[in-house]
Amino acid sequence: MRQILFQEGTCAGPFSQEQLEGLERFYHVRLDPHFVEMSKRCNGGVPVLRNFDVVATGRERMIDRFLCVLDSPNAAGVGHHAHYDIGVTMTYIGDRLRDWLVPFAVLFAGDMLCFQYRAEYNLDDDPDDETDDDGNIIGYLDTPMICVWDHEASEELRPALYWVADSFEQFSYMLK
Repeated sequence: MRQILFQEGTCAGPFSQEQLEGLERFYHVRLDPHFVEMSKRCNGGVPVLRNFDVVATGRERMIDRFLCVLDSPNAAGVGHHAHYDIGVTMTYIGDRLRDWLVPFAVLFAGDMLCFQYRAEYNLDDDPDDETDDDGNIIGYLDTPMICVWDHEASEELRPALYWVADSFEQFSYMLK
């Protein structure tokens, strides 16, 4: 994976493994390991290379900042990073997402970059998630795709999505 560098002073503090595992259990996903490793170096920071192209729209987009994982968004000293916690963000916009979408970065103008855990979906058909013998949700991708969630075009449980990359690793090479 291409190393993502961050603007000085933009990272939140470190997170615990317990907090990460709790977040993953709560949302029934595994965050991309490349994203987790990046977040261990800089949790919720502003990248130096922030722009990328979205082929589906023909537009260049810009990352405001990556979302962070905080042990306690209400803890003293967290400051503005609390607004950029993945769990807090899910609370704000969760009614316009689906359970197979997890935001991980804020884009300029309010859209989000999300991990998309379903390869195929039909917004009019939302069956209950089935699990295999190991408790894994059937139909979920082991390595989530990356998509842009368009906040203006999305409605309750009807997200407007634009594919960006097949993985976070692939996405890291798109930043310019």
